[in-house]
Amino acid sequence: MKKLISFFLCTLLITATLSTSAFAMDTEPPIRSSTKTVFEDGSYCITTITEVRESLKTIFSEAGTRATKTASKTRAYYNSSNQFLFSVTVTGTFSYNGSTATAINAEYSYSITDSAWKFVSGSAGYSGNSATATCKFKQGTLYSRTLSVSLSCSPSGILS
Repeated sequence: MKKLISFFLCTLLITATLSTSAFAMDTEPPIRSSTKTVFEDGSYCITTITEVRESLKTIFSEAGTRATKTASKTRAYYNSSNQFLFSVTVTGTFSYNGSTATAINAEYSYSITDSAWKFVSGSAGYSGNSATATCKFKQGTLYSRTLSVSLSCSPSGILS
């Protein structure tokens, strides 16, 4: 009887430890990375990848099968005076298993802070291991800018 109680208590302790670890990973902040591209006129774009961390619950439930990951990549456009004008974001969901990766969903969103610019059109799509969003913005009748952003996932789950 003592062995049965000891076994039960050990199992309960292990389960509580794993549950606490899984909860802790769910509350961690997203992973972020960014790059800057400068254009000839002095304007520039900052591209940022934001990844939702995988929780231990996902890792344990997906063990031996495909894992999924959702992340977003934003391309923000600034003028030569460092004023943020607008941005495009693609949010993609990917499935991967170590030897292949496949995009399974893509959505786009945009943001405008300068009232002189207007949103004209936008679209999102996915193919292979990439999710892409394209949006067109217009200022007045003469000037327009199209921003595209593409997010890819490697077979090991690395985003670029």
